[in-house]
Amino acid sequence: KIRATKPAGDDEETTRLRRRFQREAYSLSSVEHENLARIRGHGSERGLDYIAMDLIEGVSLDQHVEAHGPLDEPGVRALVERLARALSAIHARDLIHRDLKPANVVLRAGPTVDPVLVDFGLAKLAYDRSLTLEAERFGTPAYMAPEQALGKEVTHQADLFSLGLVACYAATGERAFPELDLAALIHARCSRPTRIPQGLSPALRSILAGLTKVRLDRRTP
Repeated sequence: KIRATKPAGDDEETTRLRRRFQREAYSLSSVEHENLARIRGHGSERGLDYIAMDLIEGVSLDQHVEAHGPLDEPGVRALVERLARALSAIHARDLIHRDLKPANVVLRAGPTVDPVLVDFGLAKLAYDRSLTLEAERFGTPAYMAPEQALGKEVTHQADLFSLGLVACYAATGERAFPELDLAALIHARCSRPTRIPQGLSPALRSILAGLTKVRLDRRTP
């Protein structure tokens, strides 16, 4: 699978975005995990910046849930465990995905839930603040951590928050606060606790509650 993007021009903003793209592609190409789509190459060709990654055969998590309904508890557990390990591999290289959502999780065909995290277009180096403008917001609001929605500094814990929301979606088939528009959604995300599915075991509900704490000092590290 090849994804390419054409810069808007040669101004300072374009240069900044191209530097981000090139550095992140280089860093991500060194990360290898069975639950990550491996990046095989990157570069520029005829004015296009590109990355080439493994093509994962399967359907996205949201497609699966729409077609077959929510996952059962063993499926949710497998989803959380394997995505957490994939995120750990990214975080070990000081990278942050920043756009973990059901559409970016592909489920391989097979008898068990086997998720693969894809689409690293928004990943950023955790320590590289020079390539991120202070007020920039990246990600998908429905699965965005509070600090990310507010344009604050984003750490690895933002990915964990998103992981908790993805797991809640997988267990229910509904995203958090589906009735709210964008502005109200961001306000709710930053001030209200996430509703944890009732049908799960107490142990799994406790894990998801820890992942989705609004306050960083209370969130699962």
